[in-house]
Amino acid sequence: MKFIPYTPEGTRDRLFGECGERRQVQHCLTHLFCARGYAEISTPEVEFYDSYVAGGCAIPQESMLKIIDRSGKICVLRPDCTIPIARVAATKLKDSVLPLRFYYNQNIYRSSSGNRGDDGEVAQCGVELIGARGLKADLEMICMAVDALRSCGLTNFHIEIGHAAIYRALASEMGIDDETAEQIRALIEGKSFAALRDFLAPYADRPACAALNKLAYLFGGV
Repeated sequence: MKFIPYTPEGTRDRLFGECGERRQVQHCLTHLFCARGYAEISTPEVEFYDSYVAGGCAIPQESMLKIIDRSGKICVLRPDCTIPIARVAATKLKDSVLPLRFYYNQNIYRSSSGNRGDDGEVAQCGVELIGARGLKADLEMICMAVDALRSCGLTNFHIEIGHAAIYRALASEMGIDDETAEQIRALIEGKSFAALRDFLAPYADRPACAALNKLAYLFGGV
């Protein structure tokens, strides 16, 4: 069988100018994060699968790229940056004074959906604020998002603010399992109106169903 030198599905080569533009964006973001008092943290590209299960990760397991280590334990290529950072905070930094401010600049890996052109290797550059509560913490994160976009030269952008508790409350009223709740959440987040309506059709007799259908449309202006 002849080997064809392509990259695996969901991955691609980046050449020349694109590499420079990517580094420039990363430099702008990390410079801002450092100036705001956030310290860099780096976690392994390979994590134990159980860390994501115990951490309540909302990423479906079929989206994770799994490998088996020498002891037979299931590992995954890091599909998310938040849970590994939470692991570090809960172990190595458990006695540290809160709040903790971290930033990361590393790749995550997902199993890409077939024939949809999704990236399976995604660069993520962001922050985690751990142990801060209230509106002041929310304001810090919103201002950081705005300033991060401006630091990269963007002037025309729109910030949407939501609250996860609204969805969790409605999903709880539906009496559905975690996997079904995650499927519905992904459809709402993706603004997949028709697919959401079809998915919720079997639950039409439940009071929260109509509210979940409308939730996908609640975005935009004040």
